[in-house]
Amino acid sequence: MTARFSVRALFPIKANTPAGTSAGQLHDPLLEASPPSPSRVVDGSLRRTTSAILAAGLLIAGALLRPSDEVLGTVLLWAAALPGLHAVSPWRLR
Repeated sequence: MTARFSVRALFPIKANTPAGTSAGQLHDPLLEASPPSPSRVVDGSLRRTTSAILAAGLLIAGALLRPSDEVLGTVLLWAAALPGLHAVSPWRLR
């Protein structure tokens, strides 16, 4: 005597499945992410470029001012860290 079973009996299709689709054809809108729009990509690149230029300016100013005014030079060098991290970080803020 062989045991016969049906996969459909083990995994029935739920009642909220759209008509005409099977369980393998369901589409989850959260999984189907659209690529970012070009304007959003350009905006992010522009922000990171601005942060990089600001960090470079603060870093150069801090290095040039440090011999004459050690406190201000050190403050400018430390202040360059935040925009520098924003320019090179792989994380995106939304």
